[in-house]
Parts: sequence; structure tokens; C-alpha cells
Amino acid sequence: MEEKKNDAVKPLPPTPGSIGSQEQPVTAFILSLVAGVLFLLGSLMPLLFMNSFGDMSSMMEGYDGSGMMGDIDRTGMVDAGFIALRILGLVFAGVVLYSAIKLNSSSVQHVTWGSLILVFSILSVFTSWGGFGIGLILGVIGGGLAIAWKPTITLSNSLPTGRSCPNCGRSIAMDASFCSYCGQQLPA
Repeated sequence: MEEKKNDAVKPLPPTPGSIGSQEQPVTAFILSLVAGVLFLLGSLMPLLFMNSFGDMSSMMEGYDGSGMMGDIDRTGMVDAGFIALRILGLVFAGVVLYSAIKLNSSSVQHVTWGSLILVFSILSVFTSWGGFGIGLILGVIGGGLAIAWKPTITLSNSLPTGRSCPNCGRSIAMDASFCSYCGQQLPA
């Protein structure tokens, strides 16, 4: 005797770019993440080694010139500005890192995150020396790639869904009378 076939609907295997899978701009994410780390290092390194090498006032203590320096301590102002720029560099690095992570997790807003990466990568030149120059290059390329990124559109995404063959479970055209895969006659 012939055995009755299982009436359960068999799901199709996932295809790349189908509705169930999410695409991400991986190259833009990696470049932007590395740029953010370099901006972070470019801002932290001078802060960590600031007192290791001394400052200009310790080098000029024995200066006995015309007295132009007087009793004014100008190194405090320089140090405060220096520290403020490095802290601003840390903020910029944080924005680039956050934008790179958000780019990877919600790639639908790739233009927004790419724009933030691009702008703060360029601004990092003034605060963290552009992440040693390499971070600037990687950030600009990563931000540009994120802005220009387009997800691939597959044929399965463009077909109307909602009808499948009761025999084999595959997606079929809405107006089909027979299944194009198994040949089963379909109800009207």
C-alpha cells in the first residue's frame, strides 16, 4: 500500500539575503571600529605620559634672562587646554565607537551612523591627532562605505508572499493552478 505523505508544511532553507537574514556593512563596521580605537589611543597616550617627560617650566627653572616670564605660571593654562582637548578627543572616539557598533546592530540607519563616523573622524584631527593619522584614513573610508552601502535585494524579497503548495510547502505564484515544483493541483 502507498503511505500517506506528511501534510505538514516544510519550511524552505534560508537563502542569503532573504527576509530572515540581516545584512550588515561588515567592512565599514571593522574600519570604523579600528578608527575609533586609534582615536581613543591618540587621546589617551598623551594624557598617560604627560607627567612622565616633565613640562617646560621644569626645563626653564634656571632661566635668568630678562624676566619676561615673571611670576606668572603659564604652564597651568597650557596644561588645562591640553587636557581639555584630550578629553574632547575621548568624547569623539566614543562617538565613533558607538556609531560603529550601532552601524553593525541596526544597519537600516547606515547613512546616519556613517555620517557621524565621517564627521567625528575628521574632527579627531584637532583632538587626538587623527588617531596617529591612520585612524583618520580608516574612519573616513569606513564612514564613506557606511553611507554608500546598499543591501542586496533578492528575488525572494520581491515576490508576493502568502501562498504555498499544500503538498510540498514551497512558495508559489498567487494565481497558479498547479505547483511548479511537485505538480500538485491547487485549490482555487
